[in-house]
Amino acid sequence: MIEFDHTVNNNLVNEYITDDCSQTLTILPNEELKIVVTVPHSILEWYVDVFDRNGTKVYSNWRDHFGDVEAELRSQMKESIEGFILAVTRHPLRVREGSRPGQSVLQIYRNDEWTDVNY
Repeated sequence: MIEFDHTVNNNLVNEYITDDCSQTLTILPNEELKIVVTVPHSILEWYVDVFDRNGTKVYSNWRDHFGDVEAELRSQMKESIEGFILAVTRHPLRVREGSRPGQSVLQIYRNDEWTDVNY
């Protein structure tokens, strides 16, 4: 399990649930979107699902961390997740259609431009 320090105390993190299998954070960055971040305990992966105001999933992606030293990987994963949470709670977001049919892209507005969210 990853210990999230100050990140989950952000007023835009609406819900934080930990159970035997995973940690789940629900973020409400604006009136249009709901972001659900899921971090399973048993693997070094985490998932992002974004829903519109009607509850329709409009974006989904995941990231894995792999290599030799598990402690380092857990540290990198924590840093990635916290960076993602801080970015999506501090800047305007939108979901746009991707370059392929059925693909969507999560974008963030910073430095006077819209760019894809990288995590």
